[in-house]
Amino acid sequence: MTKKKAANSGVVALSGFEFQRNCALYLLLEEYATFKDQDYFLCIEHHDDFLFCFRTIDSQRIRNIKAYQAKKKTGSLWKIDSNFGEILAKILEVGSDLRNDSIPKCEHYYHETIFISNTELDFFYNPSKEEKKAGKKKEKVVINETNSFVCFEHLPIDIKNKACVYIQSFCDEYDVENHIEGLGDVHFQWIDFQKTANKQREGLLGLMKTNFPHIVDPKAAIDVLLELFRGVETTYNQGNVIELMDASKRVEGEAIKKTMTILDTKQETYDFWREHSPSFVGKVSFPIKVRLKPEEYIASTFELLKDMNNYTYQVIKDYVKTNDYSHYNNFDEMFNEYLKGIKSSHHTNLSDVDILLAILCSFVEFYC
Repeated sequence: MTKKKAANSGVVALSGFEFQRNCALYLLLEEYATFKDQDYFLCIEHHDDFLFCFRTIDSQRIRNIKAYQAKKKTGSLWKIDSNFGEILAKILEVGSDLRNDSIPKCEHYYHETIFISNTELDFFYNPSKEEKKAGKKKEKVVINETNSFVCFEHLPIDIKNKACVYIQSFCDEYDVENHIEGLGDVHFQWIDFQKTANKQREGLLGLMKTNFPHIVDPKAAIDVLLELFRGVETTYNQGNVIELMDASKRVEGEAIKKTMTILDTKQETYDFWREHSPSFVGKVSFPIKVRLKPEEYIASTFELLKDMNNYTYQVIKDYVKTNDYSHYNNFDEMFNEYLKGIKSSHHTNLSDVDILLAILCSFVEFYC
């Protein structure tokens, strides 16, 4: 259990942390193909800016964690100096806190503590005259689009030593423990991500379009996923205590997967409407306003079906799930039978159109 005065500093200063949230979503979308089949959860403003925590097959223990310290910088490159020494010292503290966190871990648990930025990192070492005489040479490592992921351990020894001096200097000045043994877990990553929040949203939109071309409304998809993140981002660490066992600070991988499935199903419903609506839209009395803007009404219906507290919509969804009427010869007969069955078994104030839209969305989810 880790108790810190700054446990809620990120939540209090939420308006200044859009980059971290957007960065987390960027990585999720970019790597979703590898994420989707794993048992994982995402934490935001919890130990570090964001964490991806992966469980063992039995879902009982943590297998590994990727902890990200995400920072943007304007005007200059990241260099190893006193400011960066403070950042590294705090990253090392995160690594120690993760290792000491009470959440059950597997025997071969490991974590990576990653400094990630959309600004280049320029690490160099310039020897003094005396050092040059002793055979020391200049060293330089640039982390950018051509060299985007670097382990601390793989840096030249003189650059590593330079970093260690700044880390120790910060720890001495503020009288905090130096967890230097965790440097083997530290990595540096450059991310090809825009500088401003608006441009970052555009980048997320472009990534969604590229990686999920079948989703008809990528902007809505981005909004839905960011809303999931905000739910935990704005949750306070109770009593300033940070524990990975705190489920209120998690976005579960299953919730993300379910969201992506809903987005896929929504798209399938749009496709179904476009292909089959001519054969049933007149006979089952869909009004002109629905026919003109079907995506709007379908999207609204999906939101209502997602609400587990909306009893009527859950009844409709369950009825369609447990009654397969796909043996009918045409869709208008099938939808009318669903409509009659639902109205006879459940009293509702919904209009026939609302019920039919709920039937349509549920039918595509379960039978298409």
